[in-house]
Amino acid sequence: VSRRIDRLLIDNQNKTVWILDYKTDVNRDVFIDVYRNQLQEYAKLMRQIYPDYSIEKYILWTPNWVLERV
Repeated sequence: VSRRIDRLLIDNQNKTVWILDYKTDVNRDVFIDVYRNQLQEYAKLMRQIYPDYSIEKYILWTPNWVLERV
């Protein structure tokens, strides 16, 4: 399995990792569980690299530009 985080911000001052994934689906409900699991995988990997940081995960739905916290 190969994954690529769309956007990643490391805030060292506030010890926070921000993960943003773009999604183009018009109907969010179809794959939302798959996408949440995907972001959980990203977060798990980031916790190994930044164990003392909080992890924030978001999906940006591009059809209507809605930002959803996961």
